[in-house]
Amino acid sequence: MLKKISKQFTVLTLILLIVFSFSGCTNKTQTTSNNYRTITDQAGREVKTPEK
Repeated sequence: MLKKISKQFTVLTLILLIVFSFSGCTNKTQTTSNNYRTITDQAGREVKTPEK
């Protein structure tokens, strides 16, 4: 059961990473003071990602 959940979580994480890498150019991006980017996606949710 636990392996099934972790596999689904891994696949979901990969899909989210691919979606964000492709839609990152079209989204509004702002850099905060503590090296985190706040990305607002099409649904209006704010997602904080670490700055590279």
